[in-house]
Amino acid sequence: MPLIRVTLDNAESVSIVVRQAKFDRALLPAKAENVKTFLPAGLPIGVEMPNLTAAAWNDPENDGSGCLRIVEVGGVAVKRNR
Repeated sequence: MPLIRVTLDNAESVSIVVRQAKFDRALLPAKAENVKTFLPAGLPIGVEMPNLTAAAWNDPENDGSGCLRIVEVGGVAVKRNR
């Protein structure tokens, strides 16, 4: 299913396309249901970690959708403020 198509200044085209399929828990990593967040312990105040990738997904068995939706965002930065 095409979602977005953008033409860049250099005339190249970028498309974002998704595939939707019935949920299969076997496709998830073994410990995925226990994962909430991951940040390194002891990150000093004021230190930034750039160029990370963040991922989030739904719980298709409990939200009634029956379809796993994974969102992955690149270029994320984390900075400890306190």
